[in-house]
Amino acid sequence: MLAGPRASTLRAGAGRLVAGFGGDGPGGDGPGGDGPGARGNPDADPATAARVLARARDLARDGGYAGLSVLLQPRQPRRQPRSPGRSRNRMDDAETGEPLYVDNAGLILFNPFLPLFLERLGLLAPDEDGVPRVTGTEAASRAVHLMQYLVDGRCDRPEPQLVLNKLLCGLAPSEPVLRAIEPDEADRAVCDGVIQAVIDNWTIIRNTSPAGLRETFLQREGRLQRDADRWTLQIQRKTVDILADQIPWNRSVVYHRWMTAPIHVVW
Repeated sequence: MLAGPRASTLRAGAGRLVAGFGGDGPGGDGPGGDGPGARGNPDADPATAARVLARARDLARDGGYAGLSVLLQPRQPRRQPRSPGRSRNRMDDAETGEPLYVDNAGLILFNPFLPLFLERLGLLAPDEDGVPRVTGTEAASRAVHLMQYLVDGRCDRPEPQLVLNKLLCGLAPSEPVLRAIEPDEADRAVCDGVIQAVIDNWTIIRNTSPAGLRETFLQREGRLQRDADRWTLQIQRKTVDILADQIPWNRSVVYHRWMTAPIHVVW
């Protein structure tokens, strides 16, 4: 309990504070006021509430009660967590450590088929060290958009939605690509063949249609986070994913020679 001269000072100051902001002075609820709550309820006026808190802190500090002064500091608003629905993926988010959100996380199911997919499309070329890579804006654009074709049959998705595609092609999230491409008949045939290969080799869903595969497993929300030497992709889990546990190939780590870093998958 507060006692002594300092307590008297604090109580006296508090009395003046009440009188000035909500007691018997003009605008208060007491005699001579302008009506209930006109000035007497600080919560009704944020500016008044701020002045009350500031004055109370001054009185506590001047009275020698530093701890009380600290307790009277205004609360900082809580920072709301980001979610896939709120994020719009700026291309520099990865460099600043911010997570990136995607809605095609099921692309990683094509992991063992990606080398053949890119080879048949003619998009891999050896670099000076003999490592196959996707090089050049045209090749990169075709690779990125045709991967999206696997997911939803489209080749004109906005670039912020193609982050995972870029990583799987060995590109940085900020690497520019064309806004859209026009797939030809040969491109569609390669894509359709890869989709069917996934269905045929995933025995438990062998009777599923390409549309069913896309809607159930490929069009899935995910969160990408860059770590020191890897990417981590956390995928939204659904009840039907008990079938995903029956996939006969690796989907926990995705890495190919042309990629800059492995993707560790949490599904």
